[in-house]
Amino acid sequence: MADQAQVKIYGNPDLPEGPDERPLVTFALFAYNQEKYIREAVEGAFSQTYEPLEIVLSDDCSSDRTFEIMQEMAAAYEGPHQVVVQQNASNLGLIHHILLAARMASGSLIIVAAGDDVSLPSRATKLISHWIASGGVAGVVHSDALAMDESGKTTKYLNGGIQGKKPTLKSFVKNNLRTPIIGATAAYTRNLIIDGPDIDERVFEDKVLSHRALLVGEIVYVPEGLVKYRQVPSSISQQLYNSREHQVKYFIGQRSSALQILSEYIEQVKNHNIPMDTSLAANIIRILHSWDKQISGYNGGVVNKLFLAILRPASSINERVRAVLDSLGLGPALNFIRRKGRRL
Repeated sequence: MADQAQVKIYGNPDLPEGPDERPLVTFALFAYNQEKYIREAVEGAFSQTYEPLEIVLSDDCSSDRTFEIMQEMAAAYEGPHQVVVQQNASNLGLIHHILLAARMASGSLIIVAAGDDVSLPSRATKLISHWIASGGVAGVVHSDALAMDESGKTTKYLNGGIQGKKPTLKSFVKNNLRTPIIGATAAYTRNLIIDGPDIDERVFEDKVLSHRALLVGEIVYVPEGLVKYRQVPSSISQQLYNSREHQVKYFIGQRSSALQILSEYIEQVKNHNIPMDTSLAANIIRILHSWDKQISGYNGGVVNKLFLAILRPASSINERVRAVLDSLGLGPALNFIRRKGRRL
């Protein structure tokens, strides 16, 4: 993990824990080589009207002036929030960067922000209000967004209610694991991030964390544009159309996400003594197979075994699910369910 010798704290040194109706929250801004936009992003973080708020400005070992700008702005900050600035000693990649920041965070809810996006001042207040209204059972709270171009000009309104106001685990899978949120607008409970299984660095974190939220609680949607979401040619979503290499990385990310989701679903069945929904599991496997088809000439260990299991002759979907469990090395989970008298 990263050396945290670069961590410095500015602003309010004594943040209160906050009462239940106004808990301490963390606003985590993640950046990497975004010196052109980072100043606007930090200004958006500093402008948040919610209190008590811890702001974490975290840089993933940028090679440009991103971290220096973060430090300069934090040192000059005189507002009510506490500002924590840290730089990773080496580039961790987004997943491990998020995990590190989540472990550093003091708040029970973590609002995430990218180094090239801008949060509106009311963002934290409105997300937290809806989270509290859910009774704290929502693992994810998200909103609409305002798309903007490289210059900061708003280009369109992005509706975050992608699968309706209340997505369910079944609707998530039915929609081919399409991420039910705009990840740039999300806030996650700290426990959702740090208490789950290790996350493959190739996955799309908003997809996997949405699945975790639906497994144990719910996702809450705020129908307001609270983030100015920058869409530029260098962004990951735009790179998909630039080369086959980026497309293959995208396909691998989708497949890795589906594999992570299947594994975590089975672990949930095992650990919480609940019936296996074989139809749901089989649909996730079908999605895995569809992404594998997109990657020509790819040879991977456990994933290839998985798809051999899918394609083998079987008299029923149930037999295929059994074969998949075995291919993933999850035989103990299957035996556990059999011992309980449940039949796949």
